Amino acid sequence: MAYDRLVSIFQPLQYHTVMTPQKVRQLLLVADLVPVVCIFGQVFLTSRIPLCKHTLHKILCDNVSVSRLSCGDSIQSRVTNMYGVCLIIALVIVPLLLVLLSYVRIIMFILKASGKARQKTFETCSPHIIVFVNFSLATLFNVIYNRVNSYLPSEVNIFLSFMFFLVPPLLHPIIYGIKHQEIRHSLSKFQKRAIWIS
Repeated sequence: MAYDRLVSIFQPLQYHTVMTPQKVRQLLLVADLVPVVCIFGQVFLTSRIPLCKHTLHKILCDNVSVSRLSCGDSIQSRVTNMYGVCLIIALVIVPLLLVLLSYVRIIMFILKASGKARQKTFETCSPHIIVFVNFSLATLFNVIYNRVNSYLPSEVNIFLSFMFFLVPPLLHPIIYGIKHQEIRHSLSKFQKRAIWIS
């Protein structure tokens, strides 16, 4: 989406030439296929680790939790953890930096643009920026949480692991819905009615 926004803002007249259906399919294929292949590698490595414990204190199973069930500090466990760190860099940090760089260019453009162009650019980019920040913060929270969850009570672990998968998807319809005029109008009517009732 960041690339799409970048092309639509910096090359609006060539947008349909640059973002052809074939290019969109290629971008979607890469965006879907690369993480799947990487995750299969992670699952394969994790499945080779001998396990000595059998209790997870989370709702969902993830690589770090399964690695903690391993028998001591083996070479297989270290390789799996290093592969996981490389995956975080390749699938989270590098895309994060690329998206941030594209939005830095867009923000620099917004600062130079006229009022109407600035407003249109902001309306085009704000939902994606908000969703992107929401996803990035949730991912960062999950990475940090996986490193400290062994120090938390099991009830807190279950609650926090559930929140990572619940909060971001619930925010997406709200973020994209507020952009539509009809939904904004309905929300303002609902808010006025709630204030009138109270």
